[in-house]
Amino acid sequence: MKCVCHGTLIVLLFHQLLVLKMKKSEGRRYFNHSIEQLESIFEQSQFSEDDLSALKQELSHRKDGIKSRAGRLRIRVVDALAILSAN
Repeated sequence: MKCVCHGTLIVLLFHQLLVLKMKKSEGRRYFNHSIEQLESIFEQSQFSEDDLSALKQELSHRKDGIKSRAGRLRIRVVDALAILSAN
């Protein structure tokens, strides 16, 4: 009986972790993408306001700062969005 209770507890904890991960990733189209993939997406979609906005949103969750790749990419994304909105 002790083993069954312990197993049930593990299943419940695993389920809670999955729910938390799903909540964290809600609305984040690029949640599971690496920085290399995000950079590639940026290069391919510099003229898509929708894609750039999704990139900007994802990068706001990543390590920020001039020295980080995510921070530098975020600056490029913001600049590209500014250019698109100016036209």
